[in-house]
Amino acid sequence: MTVSNSMADSSSRERENEGDRRNIEQQREKSLTPYERLTCDLAHDERYLKEITLGKRIGFYRIRGELGSGNFCQVKMGIHSLTRGK
Repeated sequence: MTVSNSMADSSSRERENEGDRRNIEQQREKSLTPYERLTCDLAHDERYLKEITLGKRIGFYRIRGELGSGNFCQVKMGIHSLTRGK
């Protein structure tokens, strides 16, 4: 009986620690500027890393449709993630 109680106590402590970690992360994200948040996401967020790998993102720009093409290049529209400028 004491073994099960200690296991229950340890699992409840783990849940509390997870909650504390989430709160700390949320507070840290709130204190970051949009530039810092985007830079961190570009380095660590799986979604952004996948876009970079697939060629849908270059730096702060998300690549959209093709505007034109010629013999030597293609022109595509990029939308800046912070300013939303084209």
